[in-house]
Amino acid sequence: MRSKGNIMSINNLKYKFQHFLYPIAAQCDRLGIKASYITVFSSILSIVIGITVLLGGQSLFWLIPIGLFINLVLLNNLADILIYDFEHTSRCSRYLTKIIYVVAMTAAYIPFMFVAPFDPLQIGLVILLSALLDLNLLPKQKEENDEPYGGPLDKVDRAILLGEVAILYALFAPFNEALYWAPWVLVASLVLTLIIRIKLNRTNTPIPEEVQEEIHQELLEELKEKMK
Repeated sequence: MRSKGNIMSINNLKYKFQHFLYPIAAQCDRLGIKASYITVFSSILSIVIGITVLLGGQSLFWLIPIGLFINLVLLNNLADILIYDFEHTSRCSRYLTKIIYVVAMTAAYIPFMFVAPFDPLQIGLVILLSALLDLNLLPKQKEENDEPYGGPLDKVDRAILLGEVAILYALFAPFNEALYWAPWVLVASLVLTLIIRIKLNRTNTPIPEEVQEEIHQELLEELKEKMK
């Protein structure tokens, strides 16, 4: 069960670094460095790390959690501060930090297309569904400042899980064949989240927390059964 006070979550780490990043954001503002520049740099860095891991193989998979930390905790938060505290707003400003997240996660997922026992179809579906959900490109959205339903495995959980799997692969590859089913469980979680969010967008009704936890536990039990 995921605790609300999970100190290891990326969101909590972002808040802890906010005090450290604010002077850097102020300096960026003075130098004319806009949030959009941070987004471009973060995207390029994510792609470079992804290509490096692909070319380097198993021994370089430890770069994935480092890249996720730099992009999602540091650069994502820096862009947030520039947008909301220094008013680096534009018609697409509310999508800038979402773009950082989606590009960083996509670059981190792609190397797993070539990791046994996974296959490209599984990882491709995870990337597609994650991007659709994380960019919030669904009809009849809630108000801009409202946080959409994240699902039994929200984007923070997925980033942490991906970093942990990358470290495990770097240390203990190859994976057991039983793990072939793990990405399908994630796909099922994302599809379920997509369906629930569409329904919630239509009714604008919050989902009860106990229902979220029940769904979460059911998926975890299913994963355990598949791995036996």
